[in-house]
Amino acid sequence: MNPIAVNQVIQVPFNLSFHFDDRLRDVPDEPEAIRLALSWLRSQLTQTNDTHQQVQILGLIGAHARQLMELYAAQAALQRAIDLSNKIGDLRLKTANTIRLAHVYQWQGNFEKSERYYNAAIDSCQSKAEIASYLDFAYQHAGKCKFDQKQYAAAQTYFQKALLIRLRKDERYLINSTRQAIERTRHCLFEAVTE
Repeated sequence: MNPIAVNQVIQVPFNLSFHFDDRLRDVPDEPEAIRLALSWLRSQLTQTNDTHQQVQILGLIGAHARQLMELYAAQAALQRAIDLSNKIGDLRLKTANTIRLAHVYQWQGNFEKSERYYNAAIDSCQSKAEIASYLDFAYQHAGKCKFDQKQYAAAQTYFQKALLIRLRKDERYLINSTRQAIERTRHCLFEAVTE
């Protein structure tokens, strides 16, 4: 399942499941299946002239390449997805892929750029009703960025904001993901205080 998919119509015929590790990073359950999925998605990209579908495919390529630590490939795919989103004027696709690109910068250790993208997504989601449904994702991932920087109190604040929205959405998977992040952050805060 890809939680930030936008009107996802692409059914990838491979196991894309993942779990979160102690660093709150999504780790593929079957990395080889993700490699096959990436190859399949790249072939699909060459077979369509539909720009919306191209953006969706590029978004999936970016997300899954990141999971495999192919960070420059992920960055290139997501930047192209954002450029195409701008070209067709699709703010929803642009926002989803902006959050994904911020996530790549985060994993590259470029926290300043990552936070700039997350903050832009948060501001847009707060001011534009058509993309408000992405606000919890922006908060969640901004929290993970703070977590990576060991800024646990700031991370906890973002996770709590995401949880409030997700409780209203009543989507178990998202609620559980955020609760896991809160619990892990609480543990890290406790360890930092007791050291």
